[in-house]
Amino acid sequence: MSEIKKLGFGLMRLPQKSDNATDIDMEQFKQMVDLFLERGFTYFDTSYVYHDGVSETELREALVKRHPRESFLLVSKFPTFQMPAEDKVEAIFREQLGKCGVHRLPLLCEPLPAGTGYSDLAGFLQ
Repeated sequence: MSEIKKLGFGLMRLPQKSDNATDIDMEQFKQMVDLFLERGFTYFDTSYVYHDGVSETELREALVKRHPRESFLLVSKFPTFQMPAEDKVEAIFREQLGKCGVHRLPLLCEPLPAGTGYSDLAGFLQ
């Protein structure tokens, strides 16, 4: 991936089958992902909390499992606003990696508050 185009695919609002935020229309979402990539765009942005916590999992199904890892850039946001305690930081981040279906994230958005164990997560960031 040599150049990142200026348009990113944000997952804050995904197509739904109903009013339930977790009821994602996966077929439509897959079509959107495929078209986005076909047009040469590669940047996908999600968060731990989008769609009541399912956007990372849905992205794994629509993107990560279906396209070569080197064909896209995936970014997720860490939920600093709901940070419980320092000893939970790594567990939440590992959960994010699992939900996204990746071993590393090239970028972790949302700065962590001072003293929350960020250095413990450095090995998971590219």
